[in-house]
Amino acid sequence: MQYTTLHDIKRVITIFENSINKASNKANANNKASNANNTSKDLLVSDSTCKGLYLYLRQNKQGISKAFIFKYKSSNRIYKLTIGQYPHISLDKARDITTEYNSILQSLEFKEKGLSLKDYLQYMQDKDKNAKLTFKHVFNEWIEKQSIRETTKKQYIHQSKPLLKVFGNKLIQDITKNDILEFLQSYQVRKKLNICYQLYRALKRVFDYCIAYDYIEYSVCDRIKYKIIFKLPKTKHHKAILEKDLKDFVIYSNKALFNDLDIHKHNDNFTKYKTLEYRFYKLHTTNLCKYRI
Repeated sequence: MQYTTLHDIKRVITIFENSINKASNKANANNKASNANNTSKDLLVSDSTCKGLYLYLRQNKQGISKAFIFKYKSSNRIYKLTIGQYPHISLDKARDITTEYNSILQSLEFKEKGLSLKDYLQYMQDKDKNAKLTFKHVFNEWIEKQSIRETTKKQYIHQSKPLLKVFGNKLIQDITKNDILEFLQSYQVRKKLNICYQLYRALKRVFDYCIAYDYIEYSVCDRIKYKIIFKLPKTKHHKAILEKDLKDFVIYSNKALFNDLDIHKHNDNFTKYKTLEYRFYKLHTTNLCKYRI
């Protein structure tokens, strides 16, 4: 069975309703449910002018459900997608949507994604939504999801104020490589190499976050070879404890503990550490455990 015009649809609905009512009346008259059960409680009617468009009629507790659906075949599977309820969705509107769906099925992007039409439509909806995200919105979302202390979050926000000032109101997808290069270069010319590198790393983390949540398809930061384009800050080497000195100090401290000795009389470099002239740097518990007495 097919329909072409709105008049055809109304006629099909009337026929379906009459068949349901007739079966129900007959069953009541005979006090049996067999006739009602033998009558089909749903009907699928195709549109003669629009490929894949159907009117689906179904009996339910509320009465007769009337919906336009789109049906298509892909990879030897039949898929159905509800367009909307009739008459809330008009016939012309249903045909326009179906035409759009058929166009999507033929598109190269849809075929490359390998998704069902339903999933692809959701993907496009999310993509449109993400296209309206500003850098400030994503930055705040990224900060909130970090498993760090509140004081550290505040420190990140404070250090990233220059980023938010320049990029905050820009759409994340509109920030270009040149925008970032120009921004970082302003710190390079002023010899603020540490700040420049910190800001670049913060930018990269935010863009990586965007990729992880499918807000964008690629990161412009990945196209910036920082070590080639910009000068890196000088590496600061902190004084560390040599393993031999550590062993001597642990032995002496144990002797001092049990023999009432002044640990500050240990005449080597560790006296400096104890008087805070130097700081411990990268001192791991595993190193101390080697020298249990």
